Amino acid sequence: MIQAGLIILAIALLIAIVWALHRNQQQHNEESVDRNAPLPPLELRDNEQVSAEDILGIETGAPVPARQANPVPAAAAAQPGALTENWLETSRSLLQDEAFEAAIAACEPALPQMGAFRQICQILRARMRAQRKAGKAFEETLATLYHYAALADFFHARGSAGKPLSSAALKHINFAQWKDLDAPYPDLGYENLALLSKTDIKALQELWGEPQGHAHLRELHMARWQSLQASQTPGSTHSGS
Repeated sequence: MIQAGLIILAIALLIAIVWALHRNQQQHNEESVDRNAPLPPLELRDNEQVSAEDILGIETGAPVPARQANPVPAAAAAQPGALTENWLETSRSLLQDEAFEAAIAACEPALPQMGAFRQICQILRARMRAQRKAGKAFEETLATLYHYAALADFFHARGSAGKPLSSAALKHINFAQWKDLDAPYPDLGYENLALLSKTDIKALQELWGEPQGHAHLRELHMARWQSLQASQTPGSTHSGS
């Protein structure tokens, strides 16, 4: 009887060891996939359509810059004003290494083009995933993502918000003069911010609750938007104010 009990115990122990090894290997595989897989596509809302021109931040009909054989070093791409043709490639490479701040810095010279806004939001989502996985606070990153989504709405909103600026005009705007534009969540809400995914909105609702209303950022800063539009007319300066 004792011998039979020992055999059963040994079998149970063996099963437990095999299960633990299997679970460890499975977790390792999941982490490997999470690190190496490309970022998921943005969850579009309300039948939003995104063109290739929006993603790359180029004018319709303009030639797409050729991919360079030797990308500019990340340190050079991250310098203020150092816009390069391969900023998106540089940013993605830095993101793969989880160098989040450097990846964002590589995009900033391309702002306020929509492609740069979109890539920065992807980077911030990746940083939030990393923070959650590490058990760290992610609320500041979510707030930053919201702010960039709001600024994207200011420069690129369509329909009832009015006609957006052309891609050519956007390239001449000094974004540093606009990056601190106030975007109050209670008044601005989330419904009109096209770069927010459903997951982003759920996180915002959990963090800040429901807003008082939903608007476009231009509606909260109409005087500055009209001033920016006026600055893009022939004979005006192109930096905005």
